[in-house]
Amino acid sequence: MEMSAVVLPFTEELKGLHYMNFSTNSGISNSATSATEIVWGFEYCLTAVCSILSLLLNSVVATFLLVRRELRKPFNCYLISILIADGLISLLGCINIAKDFIDENRMGKAVFVFMQYIYWVVAGIPLNLHVLVAGNRVWAVAYPFSFKLHHSYSFAVCLICAAIFYVHLICLPVVIMFDVFFDDMFATDVAQVPEILVMWKKGVMLLIYDAPIVMMAASWIFVAFRLKRQRNAISEKPRNSYAESQHAANSFWVFSALTLSVIVCWTPYEVYYTLYAFDRDYGSDAVVNLTLALYLVQPVIDPILLLITMGELRKAVSDTLPVRLLRTTVKQR
Repeated sequence: MEMSAVVLPFTEELKGLHYMNFSTNSGISNSATSATEIVWGFEYCLTAVCSILSLLLNSVVATFLLVRRELRKPFNCYLISILIADGLISLLGCINIAKDFIDENRMGKAVFVFMQYIYWVVAGIPLNLHVLVAGNRVWAVAYPFSFKLHHSYSFAVCLICAAIFYVHLICLPVVIMFDVFFDDMFATDVAQVPEILVMWKKGVMLLIYDAPIVMMAASWIFVAFRLKRQRNAISEKPRNSYAESQHAANSFWVFSALTLSVIVCWTPYEVYYTLYAFDRDYGSDAVVNLTLALYLVQPVIDPILLLITMGELRKAVSDTLPVRLLRTTVKQR
């Protein structure tokens, strides 16, 4: 029985439908791209700068959340996982640049399959970890007694592991099919892509990359509505309830900042590549550059937003780093 296939340009399928596609002339060809032929244009420079800043900022903030005793809270487990995932996205960008500096004719099948794992599985983890923050806030405002009773460090870690497992469960078949059909797909100058692989990739785009953004937006609207109702009734509650409401409000600002960064920075990118998955004639270089820029900036924004919205984290950083000492010295002068 002959395999149903979709004929696609070689480079399109080699690099996957998701994430960066820097060099338009890359792919296995008779004339491989060398390091001297690569021009450090917009994509490379932006990726390099954002990757360095993201690795630095996410590492610092994640370290403070892990080390400082006053910051060791179950909710912060989700934030630490997001910071680590943002760092992985930055490393992904560095790997993508390094790959274009290597003669792709010398790359074997295992390298290309591994790159597909990065493009699909690793790139899908951060969004779904953001959903855990949204779910945590929905649970806290909708069922506060259940939240206080059951939410703990172990529960948060289990949810994080479950989210990572879910991404692997949905995305890993893409990598497996790529491995199984590799020889058939790339035996000629065009990629003979099995229909099942094309359809599965479309499903992955909707479930792993698009649905989380919709869920976060809907969760934010729900949480904002419930907190507004709580604030309207705060005068009728005892003082300890007021303190709990303030804590919920602080967590809401963290949730709002993370949700806003995802919606503003990742929605254009995910929408573009979802449309591209269904219609490969869609898009332009200008749109790609804009969506790519927003996507790369997002991992840099997350730790900055946490520093702005989390007073305890901001105090811990200012007490430890020499910034506060320098400010005091300037004031004395």
